[in-house]
Amino acid sequence: MLVTIFTDAGLCPETGVASWGSWAKSERGVARAGGILKHLYNSSTAAEAAAAVNGIHNALASGIIKGGDTILVQSDNDGIQNFLNFTSKGYIKQKAQRAKLQAAFFAVRSKYNLVIRFRHVRGHQGTKDKRSAVNTWCDATCTFFLAWGRHYAKPEKWPEPQKPIPYGVKI
Repeated sequence: MLVTIFTDAGLCPETGVASWGSWAKSERGVARAGGILKHLYNSSTAAEAAAAVNGIHNALASGIIKGGDTILVQSDNDGIQNFLNFTSKGYIKQKAQRAKLQAAFFAVRSKYNLVIRFRHVRGHQGTKDKRSAVNTWCDATCTFFLAWGRHYAKPEKWPEPQKPIPYGVKI
């Protein structure tokens, strides 16, 4: 079965705090999720790759993905495919982060016999069509959690956020 997952990440370059959002859909239903990433990041591509891995794990936990499925990961960062698949010699500064994310990516792909493909979707387009509307939702989810992550990292600089929880996300 084909499963479509949209993912996005937010990154604060000052603190290294990163957030993620994902929206997954198949004939089995829809799963929306987001949060603050556990590790600090120094690259938006690494944070975006972590968002993709988290989106896949959330869709598995929600029953949207089952073993043998084909997954189409859509992201506004076109570097995550190379980052996760060893096809680029770049990302030297993120070597340790990359190794951990690749290990998690390959483990879940192998364990569930998944075929995973990537597609770039233009970000920050508003709601012109369904794809851009979902990407906008993922972006808003990242923004929400990034504000909280910044607050936790430096409460003296960033006050407690007053933004509403994005639609469909349970905290």
